[in-house]
Amino acid sequence: MASFYPRKRIEWCVSSAAQPARNRVFKSEPAARKYAVELQGASLAGVRGKARVTTAWLVRVRYKGAPDFSKTFDRKSDAEAWTRDKEREIVRRQFMDFHVADRTTLGELLVRYEKNHLSHPATATIRIVAGPAAGI
Repeated sequence: MASFYPRKRIEWCVSSAAQPARNRVFKSEPAARKYAVELQGASLAGVRGKARVTTAWLVRVRYKGAPDFSKTFDRKSDAEAWTRDKEREIVRRQFMDFHVADRTTLGELLVRYEKNHLSHPATATIRIVAGPAAGI
């Protein structure tokens, strides 16, 4: 089952009349102010900062026996298309849950590989060193 939630999002736009190529959009006001001061310090005339409110769409897809998925989109049509794809994957049992993979470090993966695949003396030709000295 999918749920759509409209979210108000504030973006800060910093623009320069002298150099339109340096116009940027920021998600936080302090970053926008810092950039505006930087442009003013570069002697660019006409630097303006402006906040604009946009609507983003948060989608949550939840099915029993499958992990919960959520993502934010700028357009509702994109959110609906993503939802259809996720629901199709869940029904076909083709979804992939990357939550565990996102939390596993390379060092942990190498240690697990050594334990599971290189524990036999005949195949243990590679020695994996994990830790601060190895930079992992």
